[in-house]
Amino acid sequence: MADFIIRADHYIKEGMLEQWLDLARVDAREAVKEPGCKRFDILVERGSTTHAMLFEVYDSEADWHEHMRQPYVKAFMDAAAEMTADRARSEFDMAYEGGT
Repeated sequence: MADFIIRADHYIKEGMLEQWLDLARVDAREAVKEPGCKRFDILVERGSTTHAMLFEVYDSEADWHEHMRQPYVKAFMDAAAEMTADRARSEFDMAYEGGT
């Protein structure tokens, strides 16, 4: 089965990026401890102080749903809501994974 990938774009209110990143890092550190989470990266668009992206790779969609049920995810979503102007999520299946 192909990996299940989430790309979550977060548009952060001006002046709140560092606070948002602190929250996102807690979520990411906990997520990678989950058995179904293969990768959880936080990216910031070059030159931007308002656009961040979460890139998450799970063994399956069910593993992502399990991730979303974790208390630290709820804590992140609740706290980050006040800092976030908008967000968008896309779901992907791995078509080809390049090696190292």
